[in-house]
Amino acid sequence: MKFAKLFNTLILLVSSLIFLFSCSSTQDTKTPIVFYGPIEEIILDTVYIEKDLETSRLPSTFMYDASSRSLISLAQNSLFTVPYPELTPVNKQLLEKEGPDGIGTFSYGGLITDDYIFILNSPKELIQLDKKGKVLKRIPFPLDSKIPNALFNILKGQQISWDKENQRLIIPLVPFVLKEESFENNPWIWEADFTSDEIRPLASFTFPELYKEFLEDVELGTFYNTYHPKLQAQVISMPASDSLLLIHADRQEWKYAGSSEKLQFLKGKTEQYGEMIAFLPNHESSRYGAITWDPYRNHFVRNLIISEKKVNDKVIRDHRLLFFDADFQKLAEISFNADIISRTPFFTPDGVYLKLLDAESDDYEGYVRLKTEF
Repeated sequence: MKFAKLFNTLILLVSSLIFLFSCSSTQDTKTPIVFYGPIEEIILDTVYIEKDLETSRLPSTFMYDASSRSLISLAQNSLFTVPYPELTPVNKQLLEKEGPDGIGTFSYGGLITDDYIFILNSPKELIQLDKKGKVLKRIPFPLDSKIPNALFNILKGQQISWDKENQRLIIPLVPFVLKEESFENNPWIWEADFTSDEIRPLASFTFPELYKEFLEDVELGTFYNTYHPKLQAQVISMPASDSLLLIHADRQEWKYAGSSEKLQFLKGKTEQYGEMIAFLPNHESSRYGAITWDPYRNHFVRNLIISEKKVNDKVIRDHRLLFFDADFQKLAEISFNADIISRTPFFTPDGVYLKLLDAESDDYEGYVRLKTEF
């Protein structure tokens, strides 16, 4: 009897251990729950910024500046500053075009960081300014770099990034259309080193073979990039690739970051009009867009166009925002109408914001704040 009781006790103990191990293993391998839904389900509130005669059109994105507790944006050759969270009044400072603090008459874009403002002055130099618009440094573009020819893509939404730790500005050289020569191992990412005042190649990569199907396409032959501060890696989003290309100092790898939807990548066409060539993308094609880094929640946000179809003279745009954590685990896939809400987010400590494009008033513009604690 004692032996039988001991045997039963051992059986119970072993069963308990197996159960605990099984539960532990299940928890360790559990797939994170991904949130799917329309953007209306994650809108926390809408904030409004008043306009006046000097601020008839407000920027789509801002950068939160902790030192001044304000939102700052660079647009229309002007510096916009808005107290946050008060959101009033708006200050618009027109930056100098000529002279020692001049930024030139036309810019290919810029970037505001915690410490500086950077402007890509067409077509000759990179300018570093302080937060008040005073020029601190000018670095000329290398004559043989082709940087000025590629920088106009910044206007399409491609970004430049600031690597504060290494004091360098990261500049993508995005091709306007993909050519055969683009499939060589080209230096697509450049760096402006502010410790040596040099602009030089930083990272090279080749487009995947499948992109040869999209030669001459102005939408499917470009790319978007951002910088992963924790991994110190370039993150490349290609329009016809579900995965992201990560470029580290010593290696390259692909990370899946795709949609749950079935996507269709359709090549556009070109038409010759005398000496002019018209590039006509296929708007019914799916395509991935910009990827941005949220420094407050350590998230990536990737833009995706499922399709843009014309129905009864009305364009129906099926757009998504894909959210990923710093390890590229998918957190959410949010659908929205890009005719009403901007595709480009900006970030503050208390939320992710998107501009409302359907203006309700001439006196103010609205921005929705999203709940992104998925």
